[in-house]
Amino acid sequence: MNSTCTPDISYFDTFDFLSVSLHFTSTISVPIHCLGIYCLLFKASTQMSSAKCPLVVLHVWIVLFDYTFGVMVIPFFLFPEFALCSLGFLEILHVSTLFQALLFQCAPYLKTVFILFSKHLRGKFYSNINRLKNHQQLPCLPQYLYETPVFVIADSFVYHALIVNIFVLFIANEITVFNISLVWNVHLQLKNGRMSQKTFDMQKKLFTALLIQMSVPLLTFLVPFLYAGISMIGNIYNQTFSNFAIIAISMHGLISTLVMIHIHTPYRAAAWSLFGKKTVQSGENSKKVMLVSRKSIIQAN
Repeated sequence: MNSTCTPDISYFDTFDFLSVSLHFTSTISVPIHCLGIYCLLFKASTQMSSAKCPLVVLHVWIVLFDYTFGVMVIPFFLFPEFALCSLGFLEILHVSTLFQALLFQCAPYLKTVFILFSKHLRGKFYSNINRLKNHQQLPCLPQYLYETPVFVIADSFVYHALIVNIFVLFIANEITVFNISLVWNVHLQLKNGRMSQKTFDMQKKLFTALLIQMSVPLLTFLVPFLYAGISMIGNIYNQTFSNFAIIAISMHGLISTLVMIHIHTPYRAAAWSLFGKKTVQSGENSKKVMLVSRKSIIQAN
C-alpha cells in the first residue's frame, strides 16, 4: 500500500457518504424519538405502569447512544484493521480522538471492560495510516485517508473479541435466567389460583410485546458485528460494506422506537391520532357502540 497508487473507490466508500447518511438518520429520528418519549410518559396503559420507568430510562439511553454514535463521533472504521477515524461534531471541535474513542466505547456500556484490562487493550494513536502495524494488508486507499488521524483500538482483535464474547455470553445467560424465572413464577400463580386467566393473558401479551421490542432492534447490531468478524478473520477490506454496517448501527434507536410504538396498542393509537386516523380496534369499538344504539332504539319503539 502506498499513497501514490490510484484507488478504486466509489461514493459509498467516502467520508461524505457516511457523514451525510448518519446526519440524515439522526435528523429523521428526532421527531420519532420525541413521539416515543411522549407515548412512554403520557400514553402508557394501566397494565404497563410498572414498566413505565424502566422503559423511559431505556429509551433515554438509546437516544444518547444514537446521537453519540451518529452525530458526536461518526466512526469511520478501516476493517479488517481494528482502527477508525472520527468524522463527527467532536472532530470539528478538535476534541482528542482518544477521548472520542473512549466515548464511543462508553456509549454501548463497554468502556470499563476496555479500560481495566492490560496494555494490549488500550488504543494507540497514529498521525498517519502508513504507521499501522498491518498497513500492508490494506489495498490502495484514497489520499485523504493518509492525511487523516487514525486511532487504533488494538493491533490484534483477539483480546477484544474474547472480552465481547464473554460479555455477550454473560448478558445472554442473565436474560435467559430472568425470563425463565418470570415465566415460571407466572405459571405457578396461575396454577395456584392467585392469578386470573384474564390477568395472565394481559401479562402474556405485554411480555411478548416487550420481547419483540428488545429483539428486533438487536439485528442492527448483530449483522454489522457479524460482518466485522468475517472481515477481520478473513482479512477482507470493503469500505462500502463497512460504511453500511455503521449506518445500520446508527439506525438502532430509530428502529427500536418505531417497533415500540407499533407493538403497543396505546402508543400505536396515539401515533395514528396525530395523523387524524383511528386504529382498527377503535373502529371496531365504534361499530359495537352503533349496533348497541340501534338495538336500543328498536326496543324503545
